[in-house]
Amino acid sequence: GPPPRRGAPPPHGGALRGVVDEDRLLELLAAGADLAQHTVAEALVAAPELLPAAAPWRAALEALAQREPVLVEDEQGWTSLDRRDILRGLPRLRHD
Repeated sequence: GPPPRRGAPPPHGGALRGVVDEDRLLELLAAGADLAQHTVAEALVAAPELLPAAAPWRAALEALAQREPVLVEDEQGWTSLDRRDILRGLPRLRHD
């Protein structure tokens, strides 16, 4: 099936300022941190490149060569794309 959605457009057309670093949250949890004492801002990292869903694959590959993940935006919101997604899709591509 389709990958789960990992984002939603910011309210009122605002700009995407960052994304939550899940690894940072997991580190805090593994260390037994009291999350009530931490803020979301502590787990924010710079937003990855944002591509429209209609962008050519070459644009996604070029973006992934620089940084992972890339966010792909369509009318429903955002979803992340990384190199593993490309590799998983290879068997479905025509190779003629």
